[in-house]
Amino acid sequence: MKLRFPSLSYCIPGTLQDMQSDEWQSAWPPLVQDAGLVIHYANIPLTGPTEPDQAITERTPVILDEKNGIFLNGVGDDGYEDFYIRKIGNSFSSGKKNFSFCKTGRRPYDLVVCTILLRAYVLAPSTFELSSDGDWGNDWVEARDLYHCIWPEENIPCPWEKE
Repeated sequence: MKLRFPSLSYCIPGTLQDMQSDEWQSAWPPLVQDAGLVIHYANIPLTGPTEPDQAITERTPVILDEKNGIFLNGVGDDGYEDFYIRKIGNSFSSGKKNFSFCKTGRRPYDLVVCTILLRAYVLAPSTFELSSDGDWGNDWVEARDLYHCIWPEENIPCPWEKE
């Protein structure tokens, strides 16, 4: 089972092909830790989970936890759909494939979501499938730039244009 995630102001779908795979299991702890680096370097106001009746302007802590996953959104009008990924299962899982997506509406937190998804793909390329309705050469430039600021030695091929 492969994890796929698309992203961007448009839609970022992802699918985790095999959540039990050694590759995903070993990628998960560094992904959670690295998501903290992405958030730090992006320097974009974020919030964690909010109650259904709670205004998204009321910031709560972002979740970055190996057990509870990675959960974040933009704040106020800069928020859109929650980004939530866990080690095992996501909120949109169905059947054997764990498919999930996050629409960011091109809000500022899109940068964080896309960069975390790129990191997941680099850490688990056989398991994490990433696609996007965004253009790699234009819409993903900021996320790729941030990625290279944090991990300058790593090459990131376009995840959805495989040869």
